[in-house]
Amino acid sequence: MKSSVLAGALATNAMAQNGPWQQCGGVNFQGSTSYVSGYSYIYPGAATPTTMVTSATQSVPTSTTSSSPRTGSGKFRWFGSNQSGAEFGKGIFPGRWGTEFIFPDNGAIQTLVSQGYNTFRVAFSMERLHLTDSVNYITNTGAWAVLDPHNFGRYYDNVITDTAAFRTFWTKVGRHFAANARVIFDTNNEYHTMDQTLVLNLNQAAIDGVRDAGATSQYIWVEGNQRQPQDTDRSGGQAHLPDAPIS
Repeated sequence: MKSSVLAGALATNAMAQNGPWQQCGGVNFQGSTSYVSGYSYIYPGAATPTTMVTSATQSVPTSTTSSSPRTGSGKFRWFGSNQSGAEFGKGIFPGRWGTEFIFPDNGAIQTLVSQGYNTFRVAFSMERLHLTDSVNYITNTGAWAVLDPHNFGRYYDNVITDTAAFRTFWTKVGRHFAANARVIFDTNNEYHTMDQTLVLNLNQAAIDGVRDAGATSQYIWVEGNQRQPQDTDRSGGQAHLPDAPIS
């Protein structure tokens, strides 16, 4: 009980004192007019005291261990920008260039290249293909061009279930760019709400199609379900399975 009374007294005393910069006076002020040691009350417009009040300082113990900050010596392999436009005009195929869709602007790409960008992810619809000029322009600058079918695992709004046809699609696309070492193939943008095994099989079909075409050394980006890259996919653990897509 004594300790409770003492604690209450300490709390009351602490509450009765204002901290630094708190109000402790003024017209109609009914709060505490006491302030913590080391501070004084100054009325607005009054002269500043000739004796400056200093606040107490707290010493901070130094660490007994020391470590030098890490310095990075590497850099990103791919540093770039998404190029949207060729995937626009959903449901209007093939559509009209300049109305339903556009292709990347070469001038804009050149501006980004001059600023240090080296990768351009070219989004397009599987229902509409005419990418050669854009891809060649990008890779001729020394940058990487990522072929990104922005279909979300669909074709004409229907979930792709025919893995053989999907493999054929990628064989044809891969054959067209097999000789271009700066082309990267992205299996499909953001599969979602699909059967996990189907996504795995579609990814493998895309990989097989690209390799069948003779594009045996280019990078292939594999995407997971639920709009996730495969290496972070949580929907079914696809990335770590023994039968995960092999390139």
